[in-house]
Amino acid sequence: MSYMKIENEKYTVEFTEPVTYVDNKARNRSGHMTHAMCEFKPGCFIDFNSNCSAIRHGGHMPYGWVEYKISRDNGKTYSDFKRLEYSWNSFLDGIHSISVEKAIACDDGTIVALCLRNGALEPGFCEPWDTPTVIRSTDEGETWSEPVVYSEYAGRTDDARYHNGVIYALHLCNEHF
Repeated sequence: MSYMKIENEKYTVEFTEPVTYVDNKARNRSGHMTHAMCEFKPGCFIDFNSNCSAIRHGGHMPYGWVEYKISRDNGKTYSDFKRLEYSWNSFLDGIHSISVEKAIACDDGTIVALCLRNGALEPGFCEPWDTPTVIRSTDEGETWSEPVVYSEYAGRTDDARYHNGVIYALHLCNEHF
């Protein structure tokens, strides 16, 4: 049921009652970092979520891994969690924690995830940041490419946009806030 509707001659936006999408409290986890989402084909969404320790630094650290869900019905329902193996393997290696900062869908349906790498053993919360990486899926999130560093400068992606076949990224070139 709709609780708010915005209409004009070009479009209608309808908001439904909020539902709990990820109940980190019930699973004693933190969702800090990783909150990227994109529509990779009409009505099909991928949404990335973190599965991080709720204990380490009070949950305010990306110590954990990334999961994602996929919707194929305009966001009405989502799949069970799928684990992002790049993030999981990095977590097991213990060198980096991986977060998905931004998700971009290309015209051909390719999903591009711009990732942040944090030092997993650092005593601080989320820094220092290492050089960012990018991974991509050409099969609607079923499999992912190997990560590639996309900037020689440590830092994080503040924003990204796909336009006319090009991905533009606003990258903060600094290893600290």
